[in-house]
Amino acid sequence: MRPSRLDIVQNLLDLHILFELHYDPPKSEVLVGHEQMNQSNVIKANTPTGKLRASINLGDPPLATRSHQTTEPLGILVDVATKLAKRLETELELVVFDAAGKSVNAVES
Repeated sequence: MRPSRLDIVQNLLDLHILFELHYDPPKSEVLVGHEQMNQSNVIKANTPTGKLRASINLGDPPLATRSHQTTEPLGILVDVATKLAKRLETELELVVFDAAGKSVNAVES
């Protein structure tokens, strides 16, 4: 059975609440493939331009939309990207698209 839109929104809101928790994962290094990933390697892998670039799709309003006052993007996807950038201790650049297909094409290219 496919979840309803309300169930999906509730699950996303639950995720948002979870991101507000102050959880610090263990600092030990993790073995990924044949390479050890420490915090420095994770940051380098996710910020090759020196900042975290996050693709935001405005095509699904429960995930992201624009503020009516400032036109800035806001929503769960923006919150998650912001938290990730803070965790990586790097600048965040939001790249905003009005449809999922455009976002996917940009990420692929």
